[in-house]
This record gives sequence, C-alpha cells and structure tokens, in this order.
Amino acid sequence: MHFKETILPVFIFCLIALHMLVFEQGMSGDGWGYYAITESIVADGDFNLDNNIYGVYNGLTKDNQTGRWLTQYPPGTSILDAPFFYAATKTAQKLNLQFEPLTLPETSSVKQLPPSAIPGIVGVILAHNFYALAGLLFIFFTLRINGFSSVSSALIVFAGYLASPLHFYGQSGMSHAGSFCILSVILWLFARIVRSHKIWIWFWIGLLCALATAVRLPNAVMACIAFLAILYMSIDRKIKSIFLLASGFVCLIWIIPLFYFFHAGQFGSSYSGSFFFDRAPLINILFSTQRGFMVFHPFFLLVIPGIIFYIASKKFSSDSKIVATFAFFSAIILSAIYGYYGEWWGSGSYSQRYLTDVTGLFIVCLASVYKSKKIVKFSVIAFTVATILFSYGLFIVSISRTIDFPNGDIWALNIFDFKYLFEQNITGKDIITGLKNNVYGIKGLIYLLKRI
Repeated sequence: MHFKETILPVFIFCLIALHMLVFEQGMSGDGWGYYAITESIVADGDFNLDNNIYGVYNGLTKDNQTGRWLTQYPPGTSILDAPFFYAATKTAQKLNLQFEPLTLPETSSVKQLPPSAIPGIVGVILAHNFYALAGLLFIFFTLRINGFSSVSSALIVFAGYLASPLHFYGQSGMSHAGSFCILSVILWLFARIVRSHKIWIWFWIGLLCALATAVRLPNAVMACIAFLAILYMSIDRKIKSIFLLASGFVCLIWIIPLFYFFHAGQFGSSYSGSFFFDRAPLINILFSTQRGFMVFHPFFLLVIPGIIFYIASKKFSSDSKIVATFAFFSAIILSAIYGYYGEWWGSGSYSQRYLTDVTGLFIVCLASVYKSKKIVKFSVIAFTVATILFSYGLFIVSISRTIDFPNGDIWALNIFDFKYLFEQNITGKDIITGLKNNVYGIKGLIYLLKRI
C-alpha cells in the first residue's frame, strides 16, 4: 500500500522530469523574445532590449522615432523566469564556469550564442521545465481533492502529459509552461476553497489571475470566471469574497501597463493581432484537421463524456462537480477566445499550442471516466493507450524533423500532412538519427558537465 500510494506517484513524476531532460527542445522563436526581456531587466537593469536580441525578432517591432526594438510581449513570463535566470548566472560566476561561443544546429533559428548568454539561457530552460512539472503536480493535488487515489491521479496526469502538446511547449522557452502552471494552481486553489470555505483564498486566486494575465493577456478572463463562480456558489460573505478577489487582482495587474510605459512610453502592448467573430471558434480550435486540439490529441475527446459523467454520476460529491464545472467552463471559454483569433492554428508552430495552457483543466474534466463501470473503464483505458501512442508518435516524428512538409514547413499544419511519412519512405532508423541530431537535452547536459 505504501509503495502504491507514495512511491509509485513519485516514480511517475520523476519519469516525467526525466522525459523533460531527455527531450528538451531548447529555446523557440517566441522564447527568444521573452528571454530578451528577462536578460535586459535582470542582467542590464534597464528596459532597452537592443543588446539582448540574438538574431530572432519574434514579437519585436522597431520604433520609427527612437530606432529601438519594442516588444509586444507582456512581462509575466520574464517575472517567472527571473529567479532561475539570476540563480543560473550567479552560479556560473561562483563556480567560474568557462564557456565558448556555442554553435547551434542548422535547424535552429539562432546560429551562435556568446558565452555570456549561455548560463541565463540554461536557467530559463530549467524554469520552464520546473513550471510544467509544477503545473502537473497541482493538477495531481486537485484530482486528490476531487476524490481520486494517489495512483489514479498520477497515472491520469501522466497520460495527459504524454497525450498533450505540453511535452513540447513545457520546454520551449515560450509562455505556455508558465501559463499552464498558473491556471493549474488557480484550479487547485478553487478546489480548496470549495472544500474549506476559507474566503481568504479568493485573494490569492485574484493575484494569480493577474499574474496569468501578465503571462498571456487572454488569461484575464479567469478573473471574470472566478467572479461568476462567487455569484453562483452557495457561500457566505459574497461581497467580501468579491472584494478579496478584486484586491488580489489589482495588487499585481498594474505591472503590465507599468512595464510597457518604462519600455515603450505607452501603457499598452503594440500587438496588432486580429480577432474574427464570424466563425464557430470551438469547431476550429478543437476539431479542425488544421491543428485542432482534439484531432492532434484525441485523448482529450474524453473531456466530453468526462464532464457529463461528473455531473450525472452519484459517485462524485457536489464539491467535485463544482470544481469540474469550473475547470470545464474556464477551458472552454479560453478555447473560444483563441478560436476567434485570426491565426487560431498557431501560425508556424507545432500542434495546437494555445490550448497547452488549459491542458490541466481538461485533465481534471476527463478524469471521471476512469471511475466508470469495469466494462466501460476497460474501453476507456484501451482508448487512452491508443491515443497516447498516436499523439506521442506524432511528437516523436515531428521533433526528429525527418519529414519534408509542403511549403518548407518544419511542423505539420494539417493532420493529413503526416501522410508524407509514408510517401517519403522514412524508416525507423531515419527517425532515430533525426532525434539524435535535433533533441538537445542530453547533448546540452553533457556540454555543461564538461565545463564544470
């Protein structure tokens, strides 16, 4: 019993951490944009990014008057990365680590890194691994609150990790790992307040909603959802709860306009993304063959029977139903917002990256199906294994970069683009060779160890 309830979950999370280490993807395009903010503020002590750009200009535009590069990104990801950046750079100084200019593979958008940047980049990469793992851990805690055993919770989280795009975007330097982590913590806090009725938790939910907004602006809707939850729930002192939620949100939200003011002399982002409201947003972002989340990651189709079973079944307490409903509506509303976005498919990126953030919410929604009757549970487990193999197989093929997709793209835009795997006569040996050449985790670890 001790092994099953304690050791096995610990082993599963260690396995996830090991997977992150082995399949580390390094910094992606947007990741370099966030890194520039972190390095500028922490290392240089200013808001001028001009000397913190390493050949990637994602999210950057040149100001016509000053000639400076201005970022569209909010500061939240850099706030999350800053402690890791600082610790890594100070550790490198303390140990007197010596680095040479690092030449990256041809597939990288950055060709060479100066020695001074390497410790900070390693710190940021570790930060995103940490936040992805921490987010999964908080989803585990939420499932435990909702009545699942330690083993069941760990296995469900493990399945969700392998079957989702988190195993890619949890390690890319982009904003998705931090956003995923914060939304997972918000859900955990909500589950706690539903059970304990300690209204002071609303303050922390408001604070985290503001931090989530500073990471990715659409997350501001979480504060509205939390406000509606207070109105809906049968709790005492609603006015005080709303005040605590609003107070927490206001305590931190001011950092966004303040950052833009010091950086660009304005109180908002220069981002000019377009939203179109003449479409069915959920059909596109969830079910389209063009990077639809549940097409590339069909494991999450279990969300539909999962939320129904949560609400209809007598196996779950009213508190568990409230937590699952909160998770479901949060995930669906955020999905709809991204579905209205002009480039809802994620432009030149791997899979459906926008919904990486709500992966944890979806995991909680679908968990109920694993408490169904034995015959149904067997079918659910078989479906889980099959969909994990499918999505994880796409992940392995994609990061090996062995397929020449149409128009020179390195990532599949449409699920049917993977047919080129068979048309180009790619073998298992080709994929293994591709992984050796394009997976940076172990290679990077060996590089660092040689310099200690």
